Amino acid sequence: IKKCNTATLIYPNPSSGIFTVQYNTKLLQKMLVQVYNTIGEKVYETIWNNGVQKDIDLSYLAKGIYFLRIGDESKRIVIE
Repeated sequence: IKKCNTATLIYPNPSSGIFTVQYNTKLLQKMLVQVYNTIGEKVYETIWNNGVQKDIDLSYLAKGIYFLRIGDESKRIVIE
């Protein structure tokens, strides 16, 4: 798994837990995707292989603030 800096757009944010993650370029290598809660616990992890857009379903998580990490980039997301 190679880490790379990818500019991403996450929407809707806030949401009910279903987010779309859009990259500025097509992923050409495997990308590690992780979500952490505010106390640093990993609550979701997957590996994305390719594409320019992926959906992520976190609707099973409690309402609150989470941090989505894709490669070496981190973004704040809110579940309402």
